[in-house]
Amino acid sequence: MAKTANSTLTPAAPGAPSRRSIFGAITALACIPVLGVSAVPDPDAGLIRLCAEFHKAHAATLSAPDDTDEWEIHLDRRWEISDRLEGMTPTTQLGRNAKLKVALVLMLEDLHGSRHEDFVLSAFEAFISNGAA
Repeated sequence: MAKTANSTLTPAAPGAPSRRSIFGAITALACIPVLGVSAVPDPDAGLIRLCAEFHKAHAATLSAPDDTDEWEIHLDRRWEISDRLEGMTPTTQLGRNAKLKVALVLMLEDLHGSRHEDFVLSAFEAFISNGAA
């Protein structure tokens, strides 16, 4: 169900995946390559670690019950990390890919319910399946 400031809760179409399951799948896909990196190049080590922290906080947000103190704590942590990442410029391909995955998660949240959601989700899945780290 979606809730905005000026609307009521509206259920998803029957048989459609829930927003929580879509974002959970996105987070799972995004985390695997970032967290699986064993030798992180020096220039982007901090950025890549922050991206991994973002995805961990995002997953915790999705697993917490909506609109609870636990959910708010994880959501605040996620926004704190994304604010820090915004000012960081990656210098390696691993750093660029890690930051792009965070950007895609945030962009997909904004696109939820729009006519472009399926396109962006399919592009993200193609990006991940091509082995981008």
